[in-house]
Amino acid sequence: MNRVIRKSERISKTADSILKYKRDSLSIPLKNEDLARMLMRSQSFTVYSTSEGTISDIFGSGKLDIIRNDSVRRAIASWNANLKHLREYEKIEVSTVELYRECIDKYLKLYTQDPQLILDNDNKSKVLNDVVLLNTLTERKFNPRILNKMYKDQLSYLEQLLNVIDNNYK
Repeated sequence: MNRVIRKSERISKTADSILKYKRDSLSIPLKNEDLARMLMRSQSFTVYSTSEGTISDIFGSGKLDIIRNDSVRRAIASWNANLKHLREYEKIEVSTVELYRECIDKYLKLYTQDPQLILDNDNKSKVLNDVVLLNTLTERKFNPRILNKMYKDQLSYLEQLLNVIDNNYK
């Protein structure tokens, strides 16, 4: 969970840095290869992977009533429902990344071995003036922030649940 929290923060900050560069481009020098690196870094996304084997086994057995603690029993019974909103937002994030990749593929020459040739001056200017790319990049800034908050909330919820389990089943 901490990995996806850190990664979503990094993606959002990188997208924000590109947008700030666009806004202040005359005052901040930035090499083409650095901008290309930032554009590529902004195309990743995070997905929270859970190990749900035990939860699924308990839920699938139909024997939730063997768990005496109400809050633990409710947490297991509502496991998938609690993750539904998060999963839906992750799907939105994936579709945003796909659109973003289509946008940057027009400008980045990823097949070249020389980092200085990945983004030439002409394409750098086009990147910074492509409205669709910049709008998508804005989504790359905000969507990971929203997911980051959701991940942190989920982590807090799981930590509270583990405390309840630890206190009741020692």
